[in-house]
Amino acid sequence: MKIKKKYKGLGIKKNKKAQVWVETMVYTLIALTLIGIVLAFVKPKIEESQDRSIIEQSIGILEDFDSLVNSIGTVGNQRVFTISIRKGSFIVDSLNDVLSFKVDSKNKYSEIGEEISVGNIMVQTLQKGKNYEVILARNFSSQYNVTFNGLEQVREMTPASVPYRILVKNTGTDNQGKIIIDIKIIS
Repeated sequence: MKIKKKYKGLGIKKNKKAQVWVETMVYTLIALTLIGIVLAFVKPKIEESQDRSIIEQSIGILEDFDSLVNSIGTVGNQRVFTISIRKGSFIVDSLNDVLSFKVDSKNKYSEIGEEISVGNIMVQTLQKGKNYEVILARNFSSQYNVTFNGLEQVREMTPASVPYRILVKNTGTDNQGKIIIDIKIIS
């Protein structure tokens, strides 16, 4: 018994409150580390899936635009087309009579450098650093002469919080017999 008393005065008391706090911090750090590791693997896959969805929506927009142009009918007919751009850019290239989307993506939508067709839409994926640039294009040059505000020019529409309202109008035929489709952005 004397031995116990001898050491009892020098004794090291365990502070249970401090131990609980240390354990809590260690468990919290472990949990945050695990969450970080999971996010490091999952986040790129989520972004890739989102990019694929944007590309597929862009193909749908070009297909809808193609249907609108093909159904515009006689001279003077016009339609309003609304387009929301969240990522990438919509390009009206009236010099070459091509409408296209360019989207920077983490998703390799098709084989790099190869052109594939999805209906009337040509799709090409290019390497851009560790990511990709996906170009979706609809060429109207065989049937239509596309103009922008009555001129042969290139116009790029970038992401905006408000959808673009585009007026598409049949303005007659050119000297080669192609139907002139004029595109204007309206507010």
